[in-house]
Amino acid sequence: MKPTKRRNEFVAVLTMPFTWHFGIMYTFWTIAYSAHSTYYVASIRTVVGYSTAEASMAVTFGAIAAICFMQLWGPLSDRIERKTVIAIGTLGYAFFSIVYFFVLNNHPSLPLLYLVVALCQGCLAVSPVIIAAIADYYPAEIRGTGCEIIGIISLAGCYSWPFLLQISTAGFRYNDAYFAVFAAGAAIIAAFIAMSLLKFKKKPLS
Repeated sequence: MKPTKRRNEFVAVLTMPFTWHFGIMYTFWTIAYSAHSTYYVASIRTVVGYSTAEASMAVTFGAIAAICFMQLWGPLSDRIERKTVIAIGTLGYAFFSIVYFFVLNNHPSLPLLYLVVALCQGCLAVSPVIIAAIADYYPAEIRGTGCEIIGIISLAGCYSWPFLLQISTAGFRYNDAYFAVFAAGAAIIAAFIAMSLLKFKKKPLS
């Protein structure tokens, strides 16, 4: 009986419009996150010329900022709709990604780079809110399956972005700074998809 039950849960999740709606949003969010987190160090090294050790510190400051911003996004999502918080954070990330692009191309100081990277990562630290939103929309009996399937859908973002990024930067002589524009575009799409989610009405969707 257990395999049958498992199969029914799987089908139930796959046939829910929310699964694909949220899964596509999370795919674009993952593209933005993966592109930026992967290219921070490379872009600071190749575009500005700082050493690997100096560039790597940007990741450290970004992680610290993410932890701090999580203390903002979580409580805020208990007061206003989670989809709104996801959109605000993701649009903030898109804005600071564009700022990062222009800052990077003007050979900035390291402290300025660290600041902009921290703001990017802090704004994108809405991942706990994303997980909470999944829990809100799925009934308890299929919540685990829902998270699993949305995670599988989002893998499309993880594995497609390097190819897409290569194509998008080819016309710019492979300037590593352009990854920030690519990431910002993916984030804007994710934010608008998030805002188009159905309003959560205390009762999970069936």
